[in-house]
Amino acid sequence: MPRIKFKPALDAFEEALAERRTGTDEQAIEVARWMVAWALRNLGRTGEGQVPVSPWNTMTKGYRTRNNKRTQTMIVSRRKK
Repeated sequence: MPRIKFKPALDAFEEALAERRTGTDEQAIEVARWMVAWALRNLGRTGEGQVPVSPWNTMTKGYRTRNNKRTQTMIVSRRKK
């Protein structure tokens, strides 16, 4: 599998996003935004991309992920911040 050069790809995706924003096709704008975020994530710049999510596509930072009421009583104390 060939090695992808993400910096030139990021530049190309940002140009494409600027071009898509001049139009009215919302789906094309969303795809361009996702491609810019993909290149940023592969460059290790995750803070500049999309919202951080888990592998199951659940938001991770600042989002309450625990909703299992049945096992809630098994937790002795809350984790300290």
